[in-house]
Amino acid sequence: MATVIEVGTNGIEVHALDASERRLLLELLASERAGDDALLVTGLGRDRVAQRLSEHGIVAWVSVDRVMLTDLGLYVAERLADRLVRGSRRRLV
Repeated sequence: MATVIEVGTNGIEVHALDASERRLLLELLASERAGDDALLVTGLGRDRVAQRLSEHGIVAWVSVDRVMLTDLGLYVAERLADRLVRGSRRRLV
């Protein structure tokens, strides 16, 4: 499970990403690597997942139905992808 720690004016806040948030983060990372500016998040509750990530500063809305990773979101998504790949390699060896 991935955890995001935010330090703000209200102190330190910890947010553990759920499966839907991790899935959207990885999709956003793949989309960005493919050269897309933003990802369409309408339907299947993805807009609600994007809203939760937005509240933590992980994604930013670029239109009413598209989001993109923030610098924090990019960092979290890359760490999550690294962790998944490392875990897969260990199971294969």
